[in-house]
Amino acid sequence: MVRDFLTSVAGLPLAQAETLLQFRNSVAHGYALGTRRRNDERTFSFTLDTSGAASSPVIAQKGANEYVINLWSLKRLFEVAIGQCKRAIRRDQQRLGRFQVCIRNLGEVAIAA
Repeated sequence: MVRDFLTSVAGLPLAQAETLLQFRNSVAHGYALGTRRRNDERTFSFTLDTSGAASSPVIAQKGANEYVINLWSLKRLFEVAIGQCKRAIRRDQQRLGRFQVCIRNLGEVAIAA
């Protein structure tokens, strides 16, 4: 579901979506900036960049399994994706139903400026 959102709504290539999914998993489940993917034991190590440069990529690869996540670029990506997601939900009743189930199960998520 998260990978689908990142590729179909946020427009990321699959490899970047997978990297962001692993970043999410490392922070949400491991309270860390690194994780090991279950299916193939591949490791992911993350560094956070808080520079506000508008041209900074969301993800920059530093090494074989090392990535820099720019938090401001990530926020901009999600701000754009939220608008796209809202439009997609209005057009697709199945997506609306899945979204409503997620809200019931997970609660609301708000992004503040």
